[in-house]
Amino acid sequence: MRFRSTPVHKLAATVISAVIFLFLIHGAHCFDLPGTATEIFQKIGEERKISLAPHCGSNPPILDPESGGGHVEKLADFNTYVSGSPECKHAVLLASDVYGYEAPNLRKIADKVADAGFYAVVPDFFNGEPYDPNNPDRPKDAWMKDHSPVKGFEDAKLMIDALKSKGFSSIGAAGFCWGAKAVVELTKAELIQAAVILHPSYVTVADIKSYHV
Repeated sequence: MRFRSTPVHKLAATVISAVIFLFLIHGAHCFDLPGTATEIFQKIGEERKISLAPHCGSNPPILDPESGGGHVEKLADFNTYVSGSPECKHAVLLASDVYGYEAPNLRKIADKVADAGFYAVVPDFFNGEPYDPNNPDRPKDAWMKDHSPVKGFEDAKLMIDALKSKGFSSIGAAGFCWGAKAVVELTKAELIQAAVILHPSYVTVADIKSYHV
């Protein structure tokens, strides 16, 4: 992760605080890598790309559409969990892991970001179909065909456009597992001012080297 010193440094700091919060309540469980940063990036170098690991399907969250202190509204035609005042001029997009925007802990993170003075948005990029490891009719590979990280990036761009149209002057993003690829691509397109990726999937060494924030 890299951050440029800009007027939105407080935004970046807030997202980093959310990262710490994430590891306290959620855990980095979506890829099968060694624990230290050096070992992780050595593993990335060996495999060139981190994909969903087998235990991404273990211990899935219990989804709750009523969770969180915010509310759901339409944004860029996506059902989106929002938390914080729309009068704020700084927004943070949280791109979920494969379990989607109804995961209670993810919404807690959004609320934490909102409590720090930002407008947090968690879109349903899966259109009501988060990954269900217990559904034999939709195995991972079949599900991914309809919900690829490439599509996630295209959807994320729509969200950024929608936020800008609402007058937000600076936007940061945090991507969790599946959502990390979309956030990396947003930085490469220079569409956001701050970024954090957490237990990333489908992120390559070239992606990391091309980070622009």
